[in-house]
Amino acid sequence: MRETYEKFFSGGNRVKYVGIWKPALLVCDPEIARNVLVKDFGNFRNRNLASGSNDPIGALNVFTVNDPVWSQVRRRLTPVFTSSKLKQLQSYIRSKSKEVVQRIALEKGNRIDLRQLLSDFTTDVIGTSAFGIASDTTLTGDSSLRAVTKEFMKFSVYRGCC
Repeated sequence: MRETYEKFFSGGNRVKYVGIWKPALLVCDPEIARNVLVKDFGNFRNRNLASGSNDPIGALNVFTVNDPVWSQVRRRLTPVFTSSKLKQLQSYIRSKSKEVVQRIALEKGNRIDLRQLLSDFTTDVIGTSAFGIASDTTLTGDSSLRAVTKEFMKFSVYRGCC
């Protein structure tokens, strides 16, 4: 993917999209991405990605499932991401972003695991916006919801198999 990006999307070779193996479409233009994910989603339902049939976490991921499950998952997710709801979340996301900065300041001089820090941030934002569960994971790195989301980040043969 990195080689494809460098060949087609960086420097003087900037294109908006490129077809790649399987067949697949790699998009690097925000307007085209919006069309694929929002306006023309019905034409891009089935994907060549899969999380494996034994994966309870990834089995219902909107990016990896195919029809008819894809249509059901997307129908449930669409009302969550309306522009008015996203606007309502802006101040909350801004406050959590400030907590990220605070946590980095607290770790001054120490190494920071960005993957964990941003997972903590994401846990707070999604936990509150999607599930109504408030937590201070961004500042502390610990909460009951974060204990669950840590399992999402673990790779195992079970999760990676078909």
